[in-house]
Amino acid sequence: MIASMNPRTILPLIPLALLASPGCSALLANLAQARRTEVTTFALGGQGRPSVVVETFNGAVKVAGTSGREVKATVTKIGSGRHQAAAEADLANVQVECKLEGDTVRVVATRIGPRSAGSSGADIEMQVPADASLTLTSRNGRIVADGVHAPVVAHTSNGEIDVRGGRGVLDLETSNGRIDAEAADAVVSARSSNGEVRFAGSLAAGEHSLTTSNGRVILAVPGSARFRVSARTSNGRVTSRLAGLAVEDGKPGSNHLVGRLNGTPGSSPSGAVTRASTAPAVNAEAEDAIDVKLETSNGEITLEPVPTAEAGRP
Repeated sequence: MIASMNPRTILPLIPLALLASPGCSALLANLAQARRTEVTTFALGGQGRPSVVVETFNGAVKVAGTSGREVKATVTKIGSGRHQAAAEADLANVQVECKLEGDTVRVVATRIGPRSAGSSGADIEMQVPADASLTLTSRNGRIVADGVHAPVVAHTSNGEIDVRGGRGVLDLETSNGRIDAEAADAVVSARSSNGEVRFAGSLAAGEHSLTTSNGRVILAVPGSARFRVSARTSNGRVTSRLAGLAVEDGKPGSNHLVGRLNGTPGSSPSGAVTRASTAPAVNAEAEDAIDVKLETSNGEITLEPVPTAEAGRP
């Protein structure tokens, strides 16, 4: 098992007054950088679902699904220093380990030495089988997964998360950035401390949550979707453009709403709502199997039909 890098080693201890000073900003802007790219390829022999684990202490992670049973890792190391020679030498402090363990490929970038100035890191691009499950981590950088029809775990401390084509469990989290995901038959947990959170696609049985402390929350699903929903915003409105919304508590246009989609007798036309009937719901078992929580402290919440092009994408 590869030990995690202590995030406190990423940035040097610099007095706050110095960080805020114009001289410090000028110094950081004038630092030199050096880059070196390394490519590693693995051929997967088994027939089981492959797993890809990627971690970088500072940098972007980008994954693309491909046909075949090969994994290609392209890692760009970034060194930094007060002059070009120092930046070139700093590349030695960026360690990258790539290895194959059964059907699991691991690519982990860590910093192994002290850093005198600037910002070193490693940007990682992966080409993987389209059915590979993904676990992607960056302590500072954007994460993108495109064309992988499998579960995705993506966590970054600072950066956007963009998923296209996932399937199954989506566990997405950023402390600062937007989350935008499209998937089929997904069980979704998407959390941002600062940024819009959006999901478009179909939902599988399970508990789902889209939450942010600051930003809009958007859920786009097929018009035939059946599920229970609880939506709440501290500053904003809850709006539904989905057919057959049966409200149990609150109302569209207010700051909270609890209800069902497409399971209550007497469902209204598209965009209309009814008060939930006391009669047993049609397909109530299917509705209750999918429970959705939408929450933001500052922003609008919108439920809408998934665009036709996105509905068939994954």
